Amino acid sequence: MLLWKARIAEAIKSDETAMRFDPQLQPGVRYELAFAYYMAGRFQDALAIADCGLLKDPEFHNFHIIRMMRMAELGDTAGAQQALSQALAKMPLFQASQLGTRFEKQTGRDKVLQSLRKVGL
Repeated sequence: MLLWKARIAEAIKSDETAMRFDPQLQPGVRYELAFAYYMAGRFQDALAIADCGLLKDPEFHNFHIIRMMRMAELGDTAGAQQALSQALAKMPLFQASQLGTRFEKQTGRDKVLQSLRKVGL
């Protein structure tokens, strides 16, 4: 909930604490931590969590989405397109318009939309 209420620093602290106590967290919690890192501009941390998540749960397509947004923000359009292709291979019905809609504040949704535009979505 902290992430979607744009309480990013608190979300990171909460998820990092959870990971210290249980390194085998569910993929959804790892995804939320990666997303929180992305929102905080900590793109390398977001990528590290997404890559680790893919090793543990290769079918969890949202980790590819985090990788795509991170690469888009860093100007790696080819890498972002590849990550998007990998996500679509796992989740062909993915709708970019739904990404970030859980954010309570428009600023969170706008940040996600900015990354999606950089990839051409």
